Amino acid sequence: EGIGAIAHIPSVEEESTSLTLGSDNEVWVEMTNIMEAELRASQCAKGIPISSDEVLSSLREIEIEKAFERKTNTQNASLLEKQAATRFCEEPFLVTIVFANPLETQLELTEIQLVAELKIRVGLSLTEHTSKNTDDVSGSNLLGVAPVGNGENCTRDYGAKTWTFDCCPNLVFKVPLFYADSLERSSTEEERSARMPFFCVEVKDVLMAASSVCKVTLAICPFMEGEFKILGVRYKIFDSLWAYHHFSIKGPIMQDTRLHRAHRIRGPSSLLKSTIIRKMPLLHVDVQLDAACNDGGTVSHGCSATMLEGEMSNGRFSIRNVGKAPAYQVFLKTNAPWICLAKQPDKPHPVDRSAFERMATGSCIGPTGTLMQLLPMNSVLNPGDFVDVLFQMKASSCGKRELCCLFSYECADQRTKVTAPYSYKNHGVRTVKKKIDLLVYPSFTVWASIIPSFSNKEESILSIELTNCRSDHQDQLEMSLDQVFIFSKLYRACKLDDNLHEETSLSQLGWQERIVMHYRLVPSPQDDRGCNMSMFETNNLHKRENHEGMHAFACMEHAHETFNLNAATYRRRLVRLAQQNQTEIRDIAQIRRDRSKAPPSVISDESVTSSRSNSIIVRTIGGEENEYGTIIEEPTSLTCLCSSPDSPIINVICKWQGISCRDTQSNVVLGLHHALQLPVHPPAPLESCPLTITAKYKSKVHHDFRLGTADVPFEVTVRNKIASTTLDSPAAKDSSVVDFEFSVIHPPDFELSGTQNFRCKLSGGEDVSFPMNGIFSAGGVYNLQCICLTIYEADGVNCPYFFPLQWIVHVYDEINNAPVPN
Repeated sequence: EGIGAIAHIPSVEEESTSLTLGSDNEVWVEMTNIMEAELRASQCAKGIPISSDEVLSSLREIEIEKAFERKTNTQNASLLEKQAATRFCEEPFLVTIVFANPLETQLELTEIQLVAELKIRVGLSLTEHTSKNTDDVSGSNLLGVAPVGNGENCTRDYGAKTWTFDCCPNLVFKVPLFYADSLERSSTEEERSARMPFFCVEVKDVLMAASSVCKVTLAICPFMEGEFKILGVRYKIFDSLWAYHHFSIKGPIMQDTRLHRAHRIRGPSSLLKSTIIRKMPLLHVDVQLDAACNDGGTVSHGCSATMLEGEMSNGRFSIRNVGKAPAYQVFLKTNAPWICLAKQPDKPHPVDRSAFERMATGSCIGPTGTLMQLLPMNSVLNPGDFVDVLFQMKASSCGKRELCCLFSYECADQRTKVTAPYSYKNHGVRTVKKKIDLLVYPSFTVWASIIPSFSNKEESILSIELTNCRSDHQDQLEMSLDQVFIFSKLYRACKLDDNLHEETSLSQLGWQERIVMHYRLVPSPQDDRGCNMSMFETNNLHKRENHEGMHAFACMEHAHETFNLNAATYRRRLVRLAQQNQTEIRDIAQIRRDRSKAPPSVISDESVTSSRSNSIIVRTIGGEENEYGTIIEEPTSLTCLCSSPDSPIINVICKWQGISCRDTQSNVVLGLHHALQLPVHPPAPLESCPLTITAKYKSKVHHDFRLGTADVPFEVTVRNKIASTTLDSPAAKDSSVVDFEFSVIHPPDFELSGTQNFRCKLSGGEDVSFPMNGIFSAGGVYNLQCICLTIYEADGVNCPYFFPLQWIVHVYDEINNAPVPN
């Protein structure tokens, strides 16, 4: 008596959402919202690539809808009664109950099972039928349910039949004791034996110690659609006395009226209420990563995967449908662009080069670079089937990292029945959450810079510096640079004479060693303005692999960075509009109308002001138009990676090999490092000096000072390195014009003649050259660089610049044939 009635409030959780993240819930919520926004915008686009502005507009709508729904459900008492969890037929869920034993002796509880009620609706008559394992062993008055006696003959229609389910194969279910339903009187014995029960339960036995508390998790599985409610729990004490505990749970505090808030009135609780609907798919996902494997090749559970920064590791998603309905539209969303699918489903390799360059990489959908389609568009994963999806992972930052993977899928039986706008609620989308813990050690650091060529104003010099910064072991820290890829639409790269050759192995770098390589950037011919790839071999000691797809991670990272910049700008704009008591200017429909009306050569996204903000580029087709009259590149395509609205850019990808930081049989790992969106001519405005200054002179001069002073002529060139604009707007042209003054700081040890001071204006890409002359009275080593450039800003501020570069000239006295040290 009262022994089991001390049960605490039970907690209910779905088996499909057993992953508990605690403080990481905000990350999952944000990922879910962005994923839903991308899929909603993608469905509205009907195959046309979507922009960041469209996704952010959809995201804003979703956030407003969910905020309004939360506010309404919290304040409205009538809606709280209808706010029940949605569950699915033939899919078990768990109820955890806490039992307390107040006795000073052991207590044996047997036949522990849940007591529940299921109301179904048959046909179109909306006639209610109730199935219940009764809470009173002496009788019942529920909708004509016949009273059940001792509970032993309640399963006479089902015998000793049991059920198991693929989603929880270790649990055995049976018909609950004292089970009855309102259909028994109107059915024959043959019909009752062929009919399934409305639900089944798990039965457990527990032996409690004296004065102890224990948790018991019980499972229950509905077979029919209807309104389901868990009433309580029944159990036997010492295998002889039946006891029943009824659950009574307090609801949330109401906030709809002043009276409810003042008296802290609680509404009805919906914790134990469920709405059972159709059969649904249920996917279980197992993640296998080579970086988390031990020597035997098995996955080491409970420990973080260890990788080097930039290392690429192979992995596999094992997806199995353990539900009762086929699944389709399986997508993957990650919080970082670290995963690239090894094979793109449902996307044949295009023959046309331009089509390949415009195609999305890594099966990506949308502008974020983190949403991927795992299965082909028309592919269905039937119950019991499984599929393995191969992928590559690249760790792009050091430290302890968590890669969150959010899988979403829909029921294939409902794909033709939903006509409402896309949303997770309308389409019955289900999700699976997985997290991969990573420990990333430093490897290479890559630094790249571009300076104008001194000999040819049309060319530039690219310098790439790599440093081995490994610190994961005491030895075997050597790394080798194998290949260098340079992507650009307007330039092609050529090696300088002092670079590494293929027959050398000088690209092997030990700990803290550094290597610098220089390349010429030569403008491409006008008839070849596609995405050119220049590949350079720096080490022939290792086997070469196919370099196709080396740009995939670079495209995804560039798209992700661009979307984050757009999102930050978009949210700042919303805050500014909220402060001005204004509403959002454009929705998705308005964005598409504006884009269709805009000229093809103009970027349609007006709301973003970042220099890398445009995630799509619209171009006209040469002489022809398709259905929409334009060609739109995918945000994760190679064309978007090599395009910039401000100035010509290049992208550098370095492929390397090194000894693994793990103790595995496979001792060599591959990796990639990127240096993306390097402007050949930086756009205005610049934080540094927009001018470059060079000199052309003889570095060694011989002179007989008995005849007089030595004259060393040299030519000075001042060049505006800002990108030259081709826009017709006068304001755009004026932004690249630099107004400066040239002046000379006279050195103490020699004299200068020629141009001493002048003021000039240079547009983007223009230069000016003039002669000067150095006059020396003795031999020595001299620095001709004594020039100051003062930039005149539009706001009236003058900024002088001094240059640290040295123009060294050796003046030899023919008497002793050696320069005299200064």
